[in-house]
Amino acid sequence: MRVPGESKSRPFTLRLGTALRWGFGLCVVAALLLFFDPREVASNLSEADWRLAVPAILGLSLVHLLGVAAWVFLSSELSGTALPWRYAAKSYYAAQVLGSVTPGNIGADAYRIYSTAQAPSGLQGAVVPVAGQRITSYLALLALGASASFLVPLPHGFALTMAILGGALIVLLGLGWAALRLIPEARQRAAHLARRLGLVDLWAKTPRGRLLKGLSGGFALAVLFHGTSLLLTYVLVLSVSGHSDVFPTLAALAIARLSMLLPFSVNGLGFQEGALTILLPQVGVASEAALAVSALNRLGLLLTIGFGIAAMATGKRVSGGEREAPRTAWAHAVDAVTRDGAQ
Repeated sequence: MRVPGESKSRPFTLRLGTALRWGFGLCVVAALLLFFDPREVASNLSEADWRLAVPAILGLSLVHLLGVAAWVFLSSELSGTALPWRYAAKSYYAAQVLGSVTPGNIGADAYRIYSTAQAPSGLQGAVVPVAGQRITSYLALLALGASASFLVPLPHGFALTMAILGGALIVLLGLGWAALRLIPEARQRAAHLARRLGLVDLWAKTPRGRLLKGLSGGFALAVLFHGTSLLLTYVLVLSVSGHSDVFPTLAALAIARLSMLLPFSVNGLGFQEGALTILLPQVGVASEAALAVSALNRLGLLLTIGFGIAAMATGKRVSGGEREAPRTAWAHAVDAVTRDGAQ
């Protein structure tokens, strides 16, 4: 059913935007292969130490369990919702399937919100933890990338590009803040959206200590998630190059990982590969080896998507009783008291 007043061209525009983002990312990858020697890239892949590469690729997929842990923790702390681990893990991995084809992984957030919005906690209980996880993940990524920039000599052009992107982000945030302060209609719409999502009630009713605990715990788990991912990617570097200094290489990988923040990229496709071919040579890893590392890293993404598809498929065959819906923490407490009383 079409919403009244909705433009008929909107679905086409969305599909066109998705196609353009994918096309741009793939064109960047193709340009890199043309600029560097693809035979050398293939040689690096064929000579990789798969005893290191295979566990690292599997780890890059399983590391998302830390993301599941952060989601469960933030749901409990910020909205009082106790997500069952099995339910959360299946929903999280299934969400990665949509996240892998949407800019900034936003599809994964939308899927998780949709899958839990019917819970007793409602839309607020679904939106707030996901938004909190997104914010803390971005802050952790920025913290790691900013710290790493002091350990790697950045080429002038690359440093200038990062400065321009950072400046553009600051300008956009400033314009948004100015719009909220100076335009009454924008301020009213923002307030209406905040009330609808339950953010106003959350700020008014949640104790500040609990809110701080939730966000600080979410930040710590995000640092652990990104840090573990960087260590596993470093193992991929070792599997291809045989040797690389630990801290400079981790720093280069952390800066390249900032490409995930670009809202118009699909999982940093093209941007991350380009950043690796610029940064890893600064720490002694050849550009062709960097592309080989990037290809192995993408295998981890494909494995994660495979787990997500499996979660979707098994979820359809699980009966309603087995697929426990998210429940508020106090509902679990009532059940526990009831069982104790019955005994």
